[in-house]
Amino acid sequence: MDPDVPLLIPEVNAGHLDAIPLQQKNRGYDTGFIVTNPNCSTAGLVLVLKPLADAFGLEKIFVVTLQAISGAGYPVSPRWISKARRSFHQW
Repeated sequence: MDPDVPLLIPEVNAGHLDAIPLQQKNRGYDTGFIVTNPNCSTAGLVLVLKPLADAFGLEKIFVVTLQAISGAGYPVSPRWISKARRSFHQW
């Protein structure tokens, strides 16, 4: 990601909109701007994690969705599930 393009989740980090005037200045935009949004699994996850992080702090979060594997509607191979489980044990 470009440093002047905010990843916006309004309920979590609405303050990232403050980067837009700098982005417009740096890129020479008179109107318009670029803002990205997270995918569906990330958006739902951070809505839950934000209050927990505020209350207790978080050091690490590990998430595996296998969306790239299962997104076409094919069943997930047991081999991929096993690989995901092994990767968690490395941390």
